[in-house]
Amino acid sequence: MRILTVLCKSGGMLPVFNNRVAYIDETNLHHGISEVGWKLDYRRFRVWLAEKYDIQVAKMFLGKVPGHDTIYRNLEDARFLRRYYVASRSRDK
Repeated sequence: MRILTVLCKSGGMLPVFNNRVAYIDETNLHHGISEVGWKLDYRRFRVWLAEKYDIQVAKMFLGKVPGHDTIYRNLEDARFLRRYYVASRSRDK
C-alpha cells in the first residue's frame, strides 16, 4: 500500500493511505467484452487498473460454476480478490 504524506494545519505531516478499491461484476464485464468480439487478458487488465487508476485492491464478483476452476485460478494469479455468489445457469428451451 502506498503511503502519501500531507501537511496538516499545525505544520506537521500526516500519512495518507491509498485505499482505492475496484468492485467488478465479472458477468457484466464478460458479456460486454464478448459482445464486441474481444477477449480480455485479466492480468493486463489488473495492471492497467493499478497504473491508470492507482487501484490497490480489485474485487471480482462472479458466480461459482463447477468445472471452471482454471478460470478462478487465473483470476487469482492476476491478483483479483474473488467473491463468489451462487450461480444458476439459464437454459434455453
